[in-house]
Amino acid sequence: MVLQNTMAEPSRYEDELLRTPEDDEMIDENVEQLRHEVENLGQKPREDVIKRTAPLRDAIAIDFESIAPEVLREFAERKLRERSRNATIIGHREILQGCSAISSGTIGHLRFDTVFSLARLISIYDHGRCLERKRLLMMDAKYVFITLSGVRKAFLYFKKCCDHILRGLATHDGSSLALPHDGGTGLPIEELNDANNEGVRFAKSNDWDEMEANEEPSKPLIILPESFSMVDVFFKAQPTVRRQIYHELSEIGGILDRSESQCCVIVGPTTDVPPSKREWCKLASSLAAAARNGMKIIVLAPPRGDKAYERNRIDMNEALELAKSVAVLAKQNLISCIPLIESSTEQSHGPGARPRSSSNENYSKEFHL
Repeated sequence: MVLQNTMAEPSRYEDELLRTPEDDEMIDENVEQLRHEVENLGQKPREDVIKRTAPLRDAIAIDFESIAPEVLREFAERKLRERSRNATIIGHREILQGCSAISSGTIGHLRFDTVFSLARLISIYDHGRCLERKRLLMMDAKYVFITLSGVRKAFLYFKKCCDHILRGLATHDGSSLALPHDGGTGLPIEELNDANNEGVRFAKSNDWDEMEANEEPSKPLIILPESFSMVDVFFKAQPTVRRQIYHELSEIGGILDRSESQCCVIVGPTTDVPPSKREWCKLASSLAAAARNGMKIIVLAPPRGDKAYERNRIDMNEALELAKSVAVLAKQNLISCIPLIESSTEQSHGPGARPRSSSNENYSKEFHL
């Protein structure tokens, strides 16, 4: 039995022993062909479906040119709101009616989700001249500029559009509010609290619809020292600008409080004795308050010739820097035209080194010319 089994082995594997390399290549070709056929079996149903649905797809194709732009805009805004429940989209249309933030039409694709983010957009737009610069600053989230007027308008807009803000204002007892944190902005929490409380107080007694759509531009204000008191005698009053004279440095704060101008130019004091540090600190506080209220303030050095000229120009710059440190949200509204190193291009160098004999005299008409 053992011999018979041994002799049967060659006959069983005879075909395998006689195989050649050409036979192996034929088997590989058959396997490759079979693989292609299997792949085609999966592709044919998909191609058949595409061919069958092509006429239907062409029949229901939407011609976007034939759809009204208002319909497309509403559809796009609805989809955006569905994706971001807490965000509001501005642009494309004047949704901030009554507020100059979008009064000139499209400014860009801007998003805001808090009162202060909208207040920043409004503040930048209200206090800028170049439309392109305003657009770039509004799109730059790192650029911080918030005025109280922007906060007031932002609260009114949220009061009209957000039910939870409306309910919160209706149930507020009038007490001061304290924010738990700065929202990750890094801004002073004290200034944010002041702006927040001012916006709440204003929104409780005003409505968005009552705001004037087109506010008349205010006249720029020029605040001059007592030495310029004859300027109204030499020149007629201009309808596009207002002039105010101050005798003491402490009077500037009252002038700023009563003024409704959005731009103010202040000329430094012309005295032989420099004002005290206390007066300069009071001036810095007044400048900071005016800047927070939306007024752009530009300070100029006084004319040369007085004994305290150099000290006054230095103190004027220091007072402005102190105001910037107090009004961080609106420090862009505080501008100094007094360089650290005295320059011949300054306005104070125009009249001459000594335009008058003493500090008690008024500047002459030739000086003003």
